[in-house]
Amino acid sequence: MNIKEKFIKLVGFMQSKRSKSSLVNEFYDMSMPSHQNAINIFKGEWSSRFPDELNLEAGTIPLFNDERIAWFIKECDISNRDLLELGPLEGGHSYMLERAGAKSIVAIEANTKAYLKCLITKEIVRLQRTKFYCGDFIQYLRHSDYRFDVAIACGVLYHMIDPVELLYLLSKSTKSFIFLWTHYYDEEWVKKFSNSERFSGKVNKKFMEMEINYYQQNYLLNKSNSIGFCGGGFQHSYWMERQQILQVLNRVGFSNHLIGFDEYNHPNGPSFAVIAQRTE
Repeated sequence: MNIKEKFIKLVGFMQSKRSKSSLVNEFYDMSMPSHQNAINIFKGEWSSRFPDELNLEAGTIPLFNDERIAWFIKECDISNRDLLELGPLEGGHSYMLERAGAKSIVAIEANTKAYLKCLITKEIVRLQRTKFYCGDFIQYLRHSDYRFDVAIACGVLYHMIDPVELLYLLSKSTKSFIFLWTHYYDEEWVKKFSNSERFSGKVNKKFMEMEINYYQQNYLLNKSNSIGFCGGGFQHSYWMERQQILQVLNRVGFSNHLIGFDEYNHPNGPSFAVIAQRTE
């Protein structure tokens, strides 16, 4: 580095120090405007990795190129259809669904930080047909009489206090297809691999003459793992057994099932994806 380059670097450093020390508060960013600055508002809290061609630093999980959503798009034509997306997290799946030709997407996110990250994503990748709403999608489904062509619930069922209610409400609000990816309860897996405090007790629920088993799953949050938390809104949720999830879908009129990503040894618990088609 020559003398001129050293001088320029020194001047820049001094200007940076001076501008930071004189700011009204830490909520001002006086650097060159960029998308990275917006991402850095939640630095260290992102889950998703943005498309590589954007050259942005966020999370590490490839949710903008998620193979589960790619499989769903391949198996279910969503072009020119109205979609409901539950729990968009940071907008990565919304990006994939819009690129696949969805006519419109209503995406509902209760985690306020995740919602704001969705808005950052919307600006960065220029989503045009996606509307993000902040709030509880259960409340939305209870009070809306609009029927979507397709509903996407990827990674939300196992965060529910009442997962059967969610399946029932989705059946009332969806005309053609429901896509689920979810963890499920398996007693043998819990005995072998789960923290003994993670699951605590069993609750029975009656639904349309069916006996449903609910298993309480506790988040076990502390300061070290609560930053960037993207689970449910309560301290616990209820998991269902795999077969009972499919049985409830059958009972609410979505009995044509295509199963994928059936991973019993998933590190966070057994999981699978299902595309359920309405059958009268």
